[in-house]
Parts: sequence; structure tokens; C-alpha cells
Amino acid sequence: MLTSVIRNRFVFGPPLLSSVLKPFTGHEHMFKLVELAGQYLPGENASLLNLAPAAAAKRFIESFSKSHFPIADRSHGGNPLSSLVDSIIVELLGISSTHYEPSPWRKLPPGQLLAEALCACPFTRRDASRLPVIDTVKKLLGEDAGAILGLIPEGGYTLGQIEAALKDSPYPGLLARCRWLFSRTGNIWLDKQGYRLPWTRLNVKRLTVDYPASLELKKQMDSFESWLGHAPGKKYAEVIRYVKSEISKTLMEVFHGEVKAGD
Repeated sequence: MLTSVIRNRFVFGPPLLSSVLKPFTGHEHMFKLVELAGQYLPGENASLLNLAPAAAAKRFIESFSKSHFPIADRSHGGNPLSSLVDSIIVELLGISSTHYEPSPWRKLPPGQLLAEALCACPFTRRDASRLPVIDTVKKLLGEDAGAILGLIPEGGYTLGQIEAALKDSPYPGLLARCRWLFSRTGNIWLDKQGYRLPWTRLNVKRLTVDYPASLELKKQMDSFESWLGHAPGKKYAEVIRYVKSEISKTLMEVFHGEVKAGD
């Protein structure tokens, strides 16, 4: 489309600069889009010039999402190019303190709730407390709640303890959940929050590399959620006992190692 405008302007001789620029009013973001396409979609940048802005934005989003990772159109009825070229629009899934506590209007996935019951609270804000977590888990455990929750330290286990206990365990999805809770998966999709990142080669590379791994981690977590089912009380108890036994075993190994070294 833009190439046609330029060609028509020069048919009858050199035009005034103001005459050339007038048709591009509202199209200034097209040049940035073509530049981005030249970096990340080689071969498609020229074809975008023949499209109207909305169609060019749609084509870029579809092509980029197929070859790299999903990006979204959050123009909300405004200029689709403006928001697209301004930043990388993605949904990063890091857990914030506002998504930590269960409530009557916010049900947590059973796997996340179990991870929060086992782990120390990773947030220091006063509005992120383990108390609602423990209260909810008590209801799921029923009459055995006191004995089962008594296996967990009052403040919860550290991530390091959980990682040691769940290493090579039958619960890789729970380990992924606990690391996600602490933003320690090593994956930008699960460790960071927000919707916008600057268009840089480093950001695009990191998001592209981490995207398949984030899908695999979420698959592990979904599998664990499926195993827990809709009435996870008995399985909660099984997992908590397993974690307690593994941590106790680790402590015994450390203790005996120290005694042996002292001899």
C-alpha cells in the first residue's frame, strides 16, 4: 500500500515534501513494523508495505507467533500498530503476592495450594499470609488435618529443602509448582510478571528459547493437577508424608556425615 502511494506521487514529477508526507499520516508506525519484520521475519518485511496498517499488524502477529512465540494484539480498538511496535506484548505468568492467598472469590489450583502449604511464603507483604492457605488445606484434609499439617514446619519449608526432597521424586509437577511459586524456574515465562517487554534481540531470543520449556513445565504441573483430582485430601497427605520422610532422611545423612568426619 505505501509503495503504491510513493509511486503515484512521483508519476507527474518531483512533488512537494508536504505532499509526499500527507498520505502517511497515521502510518508512521508502519516503518517501525517493517524494521521489526526485517529483524525477526526476513522475507516478509517488503510484503507488509503493500497492506493496510490493520492487515499488516495482523500478518505480523500471525507470522511472528508461528516462528517465535505467541504475541497478542492489545490495541483494544485503537491503532493496532502503535501498541504492537511499542513493545513485545506477551502474557508472563509469574506469581505475585495478590495471587497467593485463596479466597471465596479466588480458588487456587490444588497443586498451587499444596505448594503454598509446604513452602515458606515467598512474599514479605502483609497481605500475603500462609494462614488462609493452611485454613483451606485443613478443610481438605478433614479429621487428619492436625497430624498431617504437624509434619510441616510452622513457617513452611525453604525452597532448597523442597528441591532436595522432591529431586527424582514421583512428583515433578509439584517441584515445578514450588519453583514457580518462588519465581525460580529459570524460565522467563513463569518467573516474570507483566504483559510488555521492550523489542530487543535479547528479549526476543530469551522468550523464544524459553517458550517450549515453559510449555513442558506447565504440562508437568497440569499432570500433577490431574493426579490430585477434585478431592485431593488423601493425596495431599501422601505427598506431605513423602516430603517429610525425604527431608528427615536428608538431615540424617548430613548428621551422620558430620559425625563420621569428626571421628
